[in-house]
Amino acid sequence: RLQELSLSFSTLKATEQRMTSIEASVRDVREVLEAKLEMVAALAQQQQPLPPQPPYLVQPPPYVAAAAPEPAAEAPPAPSEGSAVGTELLREALETMERRLHRLESSVKEEREQIRLLGHQEVGLEAWRKSMPTSPRSSLKRSKSNLTDKGGTARREGTSDLALKVADASPVSGGSEGGKEGVSFAEVLPAARAALDNDEFGNGVEGEVVRPSASEKYDFEESIWDAAIFAGHPCIGRGASCQVVMLLVLNLLVQSIFVAITATVLARPTFSEQDLAGLMTWRINVGQSVKYYDKLTFTSLSERICLQSPDYPVEMSSGISGTLGMITSYYPALTDENMSYANFLIGGPTLTLLAMMCWCLTTMAEFQSVWRLFEAVACLPTSRHTQVLKSGEEDFVIASMSVSRKAFFMFVLLCRFAIVTVLWYSGCIYLVNYSIDAGDLILNAVALEVILNVDQAFFNLAPTMVKNLIKHTEPLPAPKRTPQIAGLDWKTMTFTIVFFSSLIFMAVVEILPLLARIETAYDNLCDGNTNFTYGLDPNYLVWMSDTNPWNTSLKEVAKYPHLKTIREAIYPQTVPKWKMQGVTVAADMGLRKMGRGVDAIAIVETYDVAESTEAVQRLMGTTCGEPFDFPGGVKRYTIEALAAQGLPNVTRCEDVLPFCVSHMNLARLACPVTCGCDNPTSNLALSQSMDGCPSACASTAWHQSTLRELPCTEKSAAQMRQDPVWKAYASQISARIYRVMDRHKSLLPELCATGGGECEEMFLALGCGVVPYYKETVLKMVGQMYDPCEGNFMGEALMTRPLSILCPITCRCPGAGLSAEALQARSCPGKCLNESASR
Repeated sequence: RLQELSLSFSTLKATEQRMTSIEASVRDVREVLEAKLEMVAALAQQQQPLPPQPPYLVQPPPYVAAAAPEPAAEAPPAPSEGSAVGTELLREALETMERRLHRLESSVKEEREQIRLLGHQEVGLEAWRKSMPTSPRSSLKRSKSNLTDKGGTARREGTSDLALKVADASPVSGGSEGGKEGVSFAEVLPAARAALDNDEFGNGVEGEVVRPSASEKYDFEESIWDAAIFAGHPCIGRGASCQVVMLLVLNLLVQSIFVAITATVLARPTFSEQDLAGLMTWRINVGQSVKYYDKLTFTSLSERICLQSPDYPVEMSSGISGTLGMITSYYPALTDENMSYANFLIGGPTLTLLAMMCWCLTTMAEFQSVWRLFEAVACLPTSRHTQVLKSGEEDFVIASMSVSRKAFFMFVLLCRFAIVTVLWYSGCIYLVNYSIDAGDLILNAVALEVILNVDQAFFNLAPTMVKNLIKHTEPLPAPKRTPQIAGLDWKTMTFTIVFFSSLIFMAVVEILPLLARIETAYDNLCDGNTNFTYGLDPNYLVWMSDTNPWNTSLKEVAKYPHLKTIREAIYPQTVPKWKMQGVTVAADMGLRKMGRGVDAIAIVETYDVAESTEAVQRLMGTTCGEPFDFPGGVKRYTIEALAAQGLPNVTRCEDVLPFCVSHMNLARLACPVTCGCDNPTSNLALSQSMDGCPSACASTAWHQSTLRELPCTEKSAAQMRQDPVWKAYASQISARIYRVMDRHKSLLPELCATGGGECEEMFLALGCGVVPYYKETVLKMVGQMYDPCEGNFMGEALMTRPLSILCPITCRCPGAGLSAEALQARSCPGKCLNESASR
């Protein structure tokens, strides 16, 4: 090491000599150039020709740019071409030498730093010089003597002959200075051109590749981990040492607790098996239940949550709705199968990968810091006692370290390495699994860095003496050079490979399974059919229904007056006023049970169509009246509803007739008499209370008297095809069959085979023969007997006016052996009752 230091001193002296020589050369060339420029300016001002120039300058070679054209006669003469070329060459030589000088200054700084570090690594520079043996000292003298030539004159080593010539050149050609003969420009300039062509000044300055050293130094950080290196040393005292050890233990304890919490509690997988099962349980128990069915939008709770639209408000299960919102925003490909790659890249998985990459980079920097400190401490010279020497006025250097201190600090580094390793792994799992919200991902990454920097926070509590010592202690060198391959050192390559490998590992092990669990969670909430509801009866039988059997769109729903009714209740001043019998009343579309409270309103939520029909009649105090004529709610509500269906300007029940045979129950509820609910001979087949006709209409005097007067005859199939009443029946019943069989459309061709798969054509083709055909066909298909003579086509799902009114013979009204009450219950014509009595 001493021999290496002596050689370094020799190199330093030689470099300083070269730098001094170059500085003198640059100074001389600059003086020559300035004198030349002053001379040219003076001659140009006095309009005198320049002194004769050498032939080389008068006729420059072809690669030198031509001089500017001569000025006009009246202008003063310009300097000659040779003078301009010579000045430019000198300027180029000066710039090249200045670049060389800059490189030499950098080299001198590096040599000085290396010598200072080599000296401090032993016992200090001063102590080393005093104890230097004779041999290295004489070697140093020999190295210095090599810097002088045989005549004792210092040779400016590293400076070219051209630089020496330029340095000795006098400002005026042929002059002398200090008794030394000057060098003319005629001699200098040709050599300068040749030197520039051969790049003699810089030895390839412009194209030379300069590679810095690959060795590293460790700069002490403001961390309680680094402060532990001085614990117990006399330079900081016992009290400061105790405080440093206490802070070190606290830091170790706090970071260990944080790591344990992160690894056990916070790193729990998002959407575990229990969570996924809970989502499916919510959908079964709550999401599809009829209790939470929305009549305003015809949707189940699951359907509204999965739509994630303000048009379908969610009145409960906000936690489930928020979870689904995070799922769709984190993994948008679940709801948009045709999304572009650009939109996918800005989704949650990419953000998670970026957050995890930043965290891996942060921990990788910590790993590198631990490794560099370990390497630097391991390379420190070992001595009996740890020597901390003063270097300069305020700086300190660790010259050597005892074995016990090295062992203690290696243990500290091992603890630090273990904490960083566990925190890296658990932190990656925490970032992936704790939350899939974009904002939480960024905050979680910041929180992990806070945990990693707890040691810096504890360092703020360290004694001031320790802080100053850390601040002014010189970096620890790593003397061994790192092996390189094409400029890449193995440590950097190793850390880079570990970084990318860990990133890929965590993406495969954590992110991909997370995406699979997110997809399962979405399927548990929204996959399959959501537009149905169910209810349980006391026997736990499941009753089910489609939420929107008529496929009514939200735009159509918005046209219906029920929303307008609620808005008018919010803003009563918007309700129009009507005059009825000279009295002005508010035409409120809402129905009110006078003198009844909220309980009376709450029960209407359980009404079906039949109960709603009867409730309106009870509110009016009638059994089969026309609510349209009742002042207020129903009339205006019906007018608004029919206007939304394309029938404006309705003022009376006769205007409602076109809608009496449609699926619109409100038309029959508002005008049951006009629609023919109480007339057995009308073309209304949908005359049941579940279709909007009050049940009392079938027992009115008008209905009974009309039924008694009907003949006990029926028409042939050909005649019934032309009968408008039968045609209306066929249209209404077939439309209702299609609606009821919507989920079983594959059975329609078999059910309506006689009509070629068209049920309306079947009715028109068979006439009254549809009764036995329908009975036999349904019996074969489902094993259940339905009797169209009683109006029973599919149980409660499809009840119509009894066909016995139009087909008494086929329905065996005469000769059935039934009592008069039974025949009357089957709505048989009155004449058939007389024939049965006579038989």
